[in-house]
Amino acid sequence: MLYFLTGAPQGGNGVATPSSKHEIWRFGVYEVDTRKFELCRAGTPLKLREQSFHILLHLLEHAGEVVTREELRQILWPADTFVDFDHSLSTAMMKLRDALGDSTETPVYIETIPKRGYRFIAPVSRADASNGLMNWNGDPVAPSVGAIGPLLVVPSAARSPDFKHWLRIPVQVGR
Repeated sequence: MLYFLTGAPQGGNGVATPSSKHEIWRFGVYEVDTRKFELCRAGTPLKLREQSFHILLHLLEHAGEVVTREELRQILWPADTFVDFDHSLSTAMMKLRDALGDSTETPVYIETIPKRGYRFIAPVSRADASNGLMNWNGDPVAPSVGAIGPLLVVPSAARSPDFKHWLRIPVQVGR
């Protein structure tokens, strides 16, 4: 889970903040880095307000599922906070859609579910960025270490469509 609650532990009276786990989320031409608290389009960082970023992270964590407006309220504002919830959530969602170049009429990333909430509809991949390596499904993988340095072991689809042959590819870990 990307979030943990800060504040009072009982009754859900906290507000969600990103966890210390470093994850990279990818969808379309976008990438979200949870450690840098950054959204990038084709490698270029975009400005995104904190509330919009929290919404995006929660939608990515629950991609394909309906996320209710109430869930988002609990993530964005502690129970003892008094805000014009509908207006504030709509504004944060509008800013998020603007950053993604998305629209309510023809959504590519975020679908509005009338009277219920929102759903992230684009394909998403996620990786634990602590080692920086992902497999072909976007799942994190651990490198093995060989004589020439770290190795990434992947199936060789070119040699065998049934993935019986594996390739050991030297990789550079980090940037």
